[in-house]
Amino acid sequence: MQGPARKIVQAVLYEAIAVAVLSPAIAMVYDNGLAHAGALSLMLSASALAWNVVYNYLFEFWERRQPNRARTLGRRLLHSAGFEGGLVLLLVPLVAWWLQISWWAALVTDLGLFVFFFFYALVFQWAFDRVFDVPVSAQGELAQLFVGGRLDEPEAGDDAPAEAADHEHTQGWQESAGEQGDEGEQPDNGQGDVEDDVVDADDEVFHEAYSLRDIKRLPLQRRADAITLLLSRA
Repeated sequence: MQGPARKIVQAVLYEAIAVAVLSPAIAMVYDNGLAHAGALSLMLSASALAWNVVYNYLFEFWERRQPNRARTLGRRLLHSAGFEGGLVLLLVPLVAWWLQISWWAALVTDLGLFVFFFFYALVFQWAFDRVFDVPVSAQGELAQLFVGGRLDEPEAGDDAPAEAADHEHTQGWQESAGEQGDEGEQPDNGQGDVEDDVVDADDEVFHEAYSLRDIKRLPLQRRADAITLLLSRA
């Protein structure tokens, strides 16, 4: 699962589980009714839901620009700490107002929530990635050629450079073949195999020029062959 659908499902699941856990806990600690505590949990979750979507968008924007995109333990800790730190700053005024407590008491409450959510976010994100796979931002460049189990569609205008290059390459071979035909047939003398080897070598050199950037410019039906060639040389 990728794109906006992933972010929405991730955020909704995250907050739904959190509300189910926090409502009884808040009611017990502050001696409030479950309805009062549940309403606070819903407000906290609505705020966290909006922050979750914004934060994950910003985090993945940053992640796509890193040389190493693997989600290591250190990166997961950074993700959780950044999310929960920003959330604490957002929720202190809301907690103080709803529970009719001082800002200091609200800060202490939020710090307690921070400890809970820090570990909860870490475990939840790990489990979510295991079930739905990591986002494209955390995958290698080759994997980003595939989206949703299929080859990504070429961008508008991407086929033109590749088709022009193919045409130029084919035209060069045709001209070369025409020049050889004009010279008339030559005795074989075992040279046919050598010429075939030269053609094969030239074809190999042509395909060796493929890189990930070149593949993205290829027509869709040719990308699979080029990717297979790259993987066979890896």
